[in-house]
Amino acid sequence: MNAHLNYFIHFLQHKWYFAREAFYLGLPLVTVIFHDMDKLLPDEWFPHVKAYANRGNGKYAYTDEFRKAMNLHRHRNGHHWQHWLMTDDNGILYVLEMPDHDFREMLADRFSLVLLCRLPLLS
Repeated sequence: MNAHLNYFIHFLQHKWYFAREAFYLGLPLVTVIFHDMDKLLPDEWFPHVKAYANRGNGKYAYTDEFRKAMNLHRHRNGHHWQHWLMTDDNGILYVLEMPDHDFREMLADRFSLVLLCRLPLLS
């Protein structure tokens, strides 16, 4: 299989586990459908495919291209805690309140990755 198909299968497996956890946490179907769909956009898709194909020890290959794609993803999606941090022009970091819906989506996302990738719950 080629790298794109391998990553797409991984993406669908994540969506499956996410759906299971999301429904358990009371999230609506629309959240399940649209969760992580921005990873299908070219500016995220290609770096993710490359990082997934070049992973070692089960972890993604962290290149600058992949880090940029992850930064885009985190700032497009409120279910990432990094989305709720803001640094002003003076370098002061502000922590903004995460809405309950995004918090539950973050939990479902993390639980799904624990199941899919055998990641530790906290890292």
